[in-house]
Amino acid sequence: MLASNFINHNIPTLSPTDNADRALDFMDEYKVTHLPVVFKDQYLGVLSETTLLNSFDTFGQVSQFKLEYQNIFLSPSAYIYDIIDALVKNGISIVPIINEQQEFEGVVTANEIIQNLAEISAVKSPGTILEILLKSNDYSLAEVSRIIETNGSKILSSFIRPYNNDPARLLLSLKLSTENSSAVIAALERFQYDIVVKSNDASEANQDIDRLHQLFKYLNT
Repeated sequence: MLASNFINHNIPTLSPTDNADRALDFMDEYKVTHLPVVFKDQYLGVLSETTLLNSFDTFGQVSQFKLEYQNIFLSPSAYIYDIIDALVKNGISIVPIINEQQEFEGVVTANEIIQNLAEISAVKSPGTILEILLKSNDYSLAEVSRIIETNGSKILSSFIRPYNNDPARLLLSLKLSTENSSAVIAALERFQYDIVVKSNDASEANQDIDRLHQLFKYLNT
């Protein structure tokens, strides 16, 4: 999934001669806290809501304000993981996209990524959420998948991360296709897998989306 698939062409750009109050109006309308500043298709940087709100003159021109993130941009061929990394590392609500000719093409917004993460993670689909605690050297998604499929379910999405910053242990999060996963859970436990979370509560989907929104909201404060 490439950055070119996520470009939001509706997000307006600012020119150096635009008024700051216009920028604030755009930020409010499009629910972002940053806007790109562009002149003759050349990306100049990002103007932030914080910069404007900390100013005594919100009616001045954009050129009077400090621009940020001049070196933060991605190519249209960047992957969704690169976009997430740029959003999280920089605490920014948009990522500018610049093509090979160094021309500005548009931005990818945090909200757009949240919605797409919800889709590719199958958080809206009915099913069961499992979290399995593993030793790093015991991890095999193929083996876990074999047990799950043998017992009548499929993996819709999976994520893996270190457990409590311990490199020797991993936490495998799975979304399964079946809501009644008792047979799957019993089989995994027979194979000595340590299931630390199991839930088929439909509200989990909404909670997951809310967590994503809260994450990016926190990163942008």
